[in-house]
Amino acid sequence: MKTEQQTAIVSFNYGELCLPVEALEACHHPGPCDWDVEYWEKEIDWKSQSMDAEDIRKTLYDYSDWDVSDDLINRQRILWIAAGNWQDERAEEDEDK
Repeated sequence: MKTEQQTAIVSFNYGELCLPVEALEACHHPGPCDWDVEYWEKEIDWKSQSMDAEDIRKTLYDYSDWDVSDDLINRQRILWIAAGNWQDERAEEDEDK
């Protein structure tokens, strides 16, 4: 029997993503994150997200002057950013305790 994954909401200016906590924990860390991000990008149901490809492009454009023409790379980038933002928020909450 498959167990339900714990998820978390990560908000951006153009929407939000509901992502598995396990992905958020895995996709931002010291050293290369490419393998983790590539793995988790495939596991996420992007069609069920409130942010579509255009929302992700606009969000990434706000972060950097990246070429945002490749939707796969854009999903990987937004996942990496979401993981970093989520981890930073957890660390700030822990400091406030």
